[in-house]
Amino acid sequence: MSDGTSPVRRWPTVRRLARFLAPYKGRLLLQVSASLAISGAALLPPIVTRALVDRVLAPTGGVPTDPGSRLRLLGLLVLALLGIRVVSWGAEAVHGWVVAWLGARVTADLRSRLYGHLELLSLGFYDRRDVGALTSRITNDASTLQDFLIRGLPYLLVNGLTMIGILAVMLSMSWQVTLAILVPGPLLWVWAVVFWRRLNALFHRWARANARFSAQLNESLSGIRDVKAFGQEEREIARFEALNADVFHRTVDTARTRVALLAVMGIVSGVGVSLLWLLGGGRVLDQRLTLGTLVALYNYLLLFNSPLQWLGQFSDWMTRACTGADRIFEVLETEPEAYADPAAVPTTWTPGRIDFRRVTFGYDKARPVLRDLSFSVRPGEMVGIVGRSGVGKTTIVNLLCRFYHADTGRIEIDGVDIRRLRLEDVRSHIGIVPQDPILFSGTIAENISYGRPVADLAAIVEAARAANAHRFIVAKPDGYDMQIGERGKYLSVGERQRIAIARAVLRGARLLILDEATSSVDALSEAAIHQGIHRLAHGCTSLVIAHRLSTLTAVDRLIVVDHGRVRESGTYEELMARGGAFRELVRLQDEPLDEAV
Repeated sequence: MSDGTSPVRRWPTVRRLARFLAPYKGRLLLQVSASLAISGAALLPPIVTRALVDRVLAPTGGVPTDPGSRLRLLGLLVLALLGIRVVSWGAEAVHGWVVAWLGARVTADLRSRLYGHLELLSLGFYDRRDVGALTSRITNDASTLQDFLIRGLPYLLVNGLTMIGILAVMLSMSWQVTLAILVPGPLLWVWAVVFWRRLNALFHRWARANARFSAQLNESLSGIRDVKAFGQEEREIARFEALNADVFHRTVDTARTRVALLAVMGIVSGVGVSLLWLLGGGRVLDQRLTLGTLVALYNYLLLFNSPLQWLGQFSDWMTRACTGADRIFEVLETEPEAYADPAAVPTTWTPGRIDFRRVTFGYDKARPVLRDLSFSVRPGEMVGIVGRSGVGKTTIVNLLCRFYHADTGRIEIDGVDIRRLRLEDVRSHIGIVPQDPILFSGTIAENISYGRPVADLAAIVEAARAANAHRFIVAKPDGYDMQIGERGKYLSVGERQRIAIARAVLRGARLLILDEATSSVDALSEAAIHQGIHRLAHGCTSLVIAHRLSTLTAVDRLIVVDHGRVRESGTYEELMARGGAFRELVRLQDEPLDEAV
């Protein structure tokens, strides 16, 4: 990512942004045509004004002086000014419409590409970033880019052409006066470069402050239930106020720097006007310059100062936009997961054998969670994975789903390294019922069919029946069309779990993973969920991670994990009879109950 300190490096970012305009060449051509018309129309009024002064208002030698001729010429010149204004208005209207459309379209394309890329990135990417900060890139940074694309970059052409045209005309009228009044120009550019460097750094700090603000806001509102449960409203308000104050100070610092830049540009413009009247007025008095030409030069200087001052505003827009673009391109340059890898091996998984062979993995490589882990799961087998908290049970699931890759060792399906299989195939055959399933805003039917959007209502109902969910669904006022709210907030925990099971049923998973699927529900809900689970598990391979060890009596085999390794393996009865690690886990879980009695 760019360091955000050098203005020279802004232009490659601008050119990269401009490439997003490439698909819309027709509208770009229309915009360029309108820009040329606007620039041309801006150059003509001072020429007409010079004719008004020198030929009508203060005629010089060789010009007809009778009132009738001068009056007719006055009318023609006024009509010419009006005509030029009409053409300019029309060109500005076309230009404004095209620019607004292009800016909004390109920003929408960029948002879509950014969000699409975020969906393809690995969980490791999200482990290192706050969701609120990533949301800020899609919303705040993209909006900043839209402002630049609508009000900044397109007018660079208009103002650039206008400035070149003005300089050419002014030099043709009086190159001596023109060069004299442009002497402060290089000093202005040096000043702008210095401030661009400072603005780059300030805008990066401002963007980071906004990202922290968005992340905290998202975290606080998402956890509002816990905030209230622990009575920490005042603490969260204080955190918000601190971050809000940081955004305020960053905004003020940036605005002050920008105002200083614009103020200096205004002073330089005033110096140029003073030099024009001093030098140009002297040449009029010496009759080396006509009054009309002086007035025209004055009008051109005012026209020239307008785009010159606009360049100060443009540097502001460009710096903001490039800061946001750098943050967006940082995401777009991150390597996505290996979807559609042409070298990958397709698999049907019907269901297959699973082997973990001496797998070592750590989210931080220096602190491995799994250490030389090995075990096998036969096709169609239901295996329970147990162990204390933090020993790596969920990590096993994460590796099997290819959310992460083993640091050393292999995970195989039917003897093929999982990293060689097509990622789409691996995940299309996996159904996960987590401890806290994520449901999405929409209807119950839409959430059940999330993994298979083309499913009809009959298939959805059948899956709900298999998950013991149909009865409570039809008892709802709108049945399968009930809106469940954000994250399923209008459903109980047990209802959400059964919807998650129905979703896995409808997906037709060959590998079912149950990660603490009943740890947060009452006994009645747990019984209904287990009935749904056993129906779902029929004919597929299943891995069950359970907090309540007593619920694992029906599994085919148990694997006890301790410190990232397999400690022991066998049936429930075998492990209890062996009196080893599993028996100790059961004793520790039952002990508080015995003491309470």
